[in-house]
Amino acid sequence: MTDLFARAIESEDPAQVTEVYLGLLLGDLQIRRVIGRMPPPDAVEARQRADRALEMLRRLFPVYPSKLPA
Repeated sequence: MTDLFARAIESEDPAQVTEVYLGLLLGDLQIRRVIGRMPPPDAVEARQRADRALEMLRRLFPVYPSKLPA
């Protein structure tokens, strides 16, 4: 994942961009799952969460579609 971000997002530190994405994606979901406060997300919820995290990441970091892999 870090390699994809390194090629698509202009940043001096692609590892940091990856960390931000994972934070947006997971948030405190894992903690709530471990303590039994939340069931596992179904496929639709997981996809919505991933889409929302990616949209927020695009707002935080400029994305250059020409650099994305085909």
